[in-house]
Amino acid sequence: MGIIDRIKGAFAVGSQSTEISAAGHQSPEISASVGSSYDGADRMNLEMARWSPPLSSADGDILDSKETLDARGRDMVRNDPLISNAVDLYRNGTVGTKMILNARPNGKAIGLTDEQVDAFQEEAEALFEVYAYSERCYIDAAGRMNLTDIVRLAVGGSVFSGEFLGTFEYFQDRPFRTAIQIVDPDRLSNPDHAMDTMTLRGGVERDSYGGPKAYHIRTAHPGDFYGTSALSKWKRVPARTPWGRLLVLHVFEAMRADQTRGVAKMVAALRQMKMTSKFNDVALQNAVIQALVVATLESDLNPIEAYRLLGGDETGTANPDALAEVNDAYLREALSFMKAGQTAKMNGAMIPYLPLGTKLNAKALGDGNLGTAFETSLIRKIAAGLGVSHEELSKNLSEVSFAGIKAAMAQTFQQMQAVKRAVADKVATAIYRNWLEEVVGRGLIKSLPEHTRGDWIMRGVNLDALSACTWIGAARGSIDEYNEVRAAKIRYDMGLTTMEHECARMGLDWREVQKQRRREANYLKTDVPAVPQTETVPASDTKAAADTEERLAAVEEFVEDQLNDR
Repeated sequence: MGIIDRIKGAFAVGSQSTEISAAGHQSPEISASVGSSYDGADRMNLEMARWSPPLSSADGDILDSKETLDARGRDMVRNDPLISNAVDLYRNGTVGTKMILNARPNGKAIGLTDEQVDAFQEEAEALFEVYAYSERCYIDAAGRMNLTDIVRLAVGGSVFSGEFLGTFEYFQDRPFRTAIQIVDPDRLSNPDHAMDTMTLRGGVERDSYGGPKAYHIRTAHPGDFYGTSALSKWKRVPARTPWGRLLVLHVFEAMRADQTRGVAKMVAALRQMKMTSKFNDVALQNAVIQALVVATLESDLNPIEAYRLLGGDETGTANPDALAEVNDAYLREALSFMKAGQTAKMNGAMIPYLPLGTKLNAKALGDGNLGTAFETSLIRKIAAGLGVSHEELSKNLSEVSFAGIKAAMAQTFQQMQAVKRAVADKVATAIYRNWLEEVVGRGLIKSLPEHTRGDWIMRGVNLDALSACTWIGAARGSIDEYNEVRAAKIRYDMGLTTMEHECARMGLDWREVQKQRRREANYLKTDVPAVPQTETVPASDTKAAADTEERLAAVEEFVEDQLNDR
């Protein structure tokens, strides 16, 4: 329906009877025709009339504002301890101290027996451990970070920029040739600042289906003054090789269809973040001012009396110029008198002498009480925008019950698990997948059959099935460990969970746990040599010990006989 038809429809009600109630409201027929069936779409309401947001695509909403949003988000992380704590919450809640591979290949899809799958799991995990956590940092093209460092960087960047970018490199002079080069997402842009088109948006070259075809990466960050010579250069990197190997890793959580670049979830609360930061600054300034006490000297003398006290005309008549001179002289005398610091002491207390005709009036500048309800409401909105609980974000558990703490931890844990699957697992799996393609193709995995050498890994779904895995990240927080362990045992006994799942909740690899338990059991079975006695035992003590042992043996024999009779 066009605008003319809407206008005609609005005035068509004039032929009907228009009823006005005693309160002055129009009839429902008029309200429905002028407004909308949905209150949220009403254009005649005073509160809604000026609310006309643009109807744009996902890229239309994001690309024009992304630089500003990213810059403001990073500024908040740098300078606001509350937002910096939110980034740490995400890193510690998703990745923790170590990202551990749990290989789970689909053996049936590629014709491997259960014994071959188990052997591959142990060998692949052991070899990947060396690759991911060697001190030489084979996994990083720059040789500076291990797997956990890279994934924590990706999760932290997703909080304030909404995306992670990296390119895969191949080094011939390394034991493991696959490595990832971390790239700042600010360098991903259209060459020569060209306008976005249907096939090139935000530095991403797209195919006819909207999938990434290539990435245009600037050779230097636009904010680096020392990289001026390289600012106007861009490098086109294909998304994949002709045989399907991933060359560019671009991870973000899409909020809408046909979205090319990512945006942080925290942008919805940027305004509240800035207001909270400003509120804290004002509260701090007010507290400092409150600690100051300003003293004023007040005089009861009028200028004519002061003039007389200073030896003026007895008649009391004086011209304005003379009074001004008298006032200046009086103030100078009072100032010099106070600078002399003449005081008396009474029981250790200092009592100042004041100039003639003056008194001291001390005042505190404000009470410094700005209230905390407003700040708390802002922090709650920020916590909602970041997807974490208010209690954990503010680190204030003083006003929360035990049940409230558990509920808050559960909400945050759900958010952390979602971010782990959307960001951390994707980054780690992409790295593992490219590494696995290399080591299998080179024949470094000895537990696989001979026919898996060469290009077998890139045929069909072989790589997809062989690289299937899960990742063990941060352990779930616990505040009632005894009851939680009992609940885990009940779940396990009822068949509702597995040892693998319960160990993963604690941030542990169940295979390593069972291996260590087996080692400890074998160690405890071995005979430990007795410690030689350095002191001689008296004969009386030896006889008493032997007598005790005989009595104990007799008791044990009696108990055994009774049991046999029964």
